[in-house]
Amino acid sequence: MRTAVDPHVHLHPAHDFDRALTAAERAAGALGGRLICCLVEMPGQDVFRRWRDAGEVAGRRVRVLDQGRLLELRKNDEGAAVFFAPGRQVATAERLEMLSICGEGDLPAGLSLAESAVAAREAGGLSVTPWGVGKWTGGRGQTVIESLRADPDLLAGDNGGRPVGWSSVPLDLARELGRTVLPGSDPLPLPGGASRLGSLGVWVDVPDLPGDGSSSSASEGEIGEGGWLAALRSALTGVGPAPATFGRHVGWPGLVLDQFRMRLGKSSASTASPPGDRAPEEGAA
Repeated sequence: MRTAVDPHVHLHPAHDFDRALTAAERAAGALGGRLICCLVEMPGQDVFRRWRDAGEVAGRRVRVLDQGRLLELRKNDEGAAVFFAPGRQVATAERLEMLSICGEGDLPAGLSLAESAVAAREAGGLSVTPWGVGKWTGGRGQTVIESLRADPDLLAGDNGGRPVGWSSVPLDLARELGRTVLPGSDPLPLPGGASRLGSLGVWVDVPDLPGDGSSSSASEGEIGEGGWLAALRSALTGVGPAPATFGRHVGWPGLVLDQFRMRLGKSSASTASPPGDRAPEEGAA
């Protein structure tokens, strides 16, 4: 079944869940009625687990599928269905990002990029290092290049914050190597970031979603070992260096405004509380 997937989704403390889910439902409605959001949670977050145990979130019924490895949130049986898969994000020793997409285990922070890629796979997920403003340049950019060359299982991530026309040597290299490149929305930790869920992603061919009410839904036995989440990981790995995508990147004005708001937010947080009382910003440049 051809399905829309946003492989890089955050739900930050600044986000209103109803606004985030409304955005995802709107995107799902425009993409055939279903959207899979691959949640990548920061250290200390446990949104997926809490939602799995909740039964209802922001007026949506929560259905636990695939033996707890997939959640469906839906307002009603006729509405658009949004599915959430688990995952993690950590900062590496080089201040790069590592994602474990569709992984069920935690990730240790502070490892090198190469070590973090291995840890992401050991956690059961795909190891993906995503593009970030200012992160893939200079020495850090060279680290990404060397890791892509050395690790054939390391995938590259693009995101909606990269304006069209902003070239990236590591992204170009990943494509030259035939490596999978996964674009996702990567919502920022700003209130407005909640509206970006489902704004960018890839099309994949996966077995029918479990428990979606369709008479053609695949059973777990038909899906194979590892269940439906493993099938999703395999499908994402197989989209290749130039996947079929949906959605759009922000433009240059949007990038400038986003960066201004991010820095304004950090400045406000610094003024409001002593440095020792604040957690480090994940994903800071």
